[in-house]
Amino acid sequence: SGGFEGLGFVVTANVARKLLIERRAPWWGFDGVLLAGDLVKGLNLPEPGLLVQRVVENSPADKLGLRGGFIKATIGESTLLLGGDVILKVQGMPCGETHRVYDALAELKPGERLTLTVLRDGQLRELTAVVP
Repeated sequence: SGGFEGLGFVVTANVARKLLIERRAPWWGFDGVLLAGDLVKGLNLPEPGLLVQRVVENSPADKLGLRGGFIKATIGESTLLLGGDVILKVQGMPCGETHRVYDALAELKPGERLTLTVLRDGQLRELTAVVP
């Protein structure tokens, strides 16, 4: 016996419906990796952020002006593409608060303005676009 028999997690039907059906999953057209903990220090970042790996051509992320990485690096057991943007804030919220950021993105409606604060080439920049 490993001691895990009978261990389970409960999610109410209302929570499951909200997470799986009602809450739309926005697609922005980029791959990212959350940088937190030792990676923040190791990469000399001012705060946790989302490292942009790749950007899909003609996607909302591409139209926003996000840049993906181009330098392949292995850190520990992870392979990352460095040299692209690091998203530090979305709608003014730190990326370390991923659940709040996701909720804010999911609530954006077409025509509303999206604002990202990114670190690019050592400089902070704000990228803004209207949600399609």
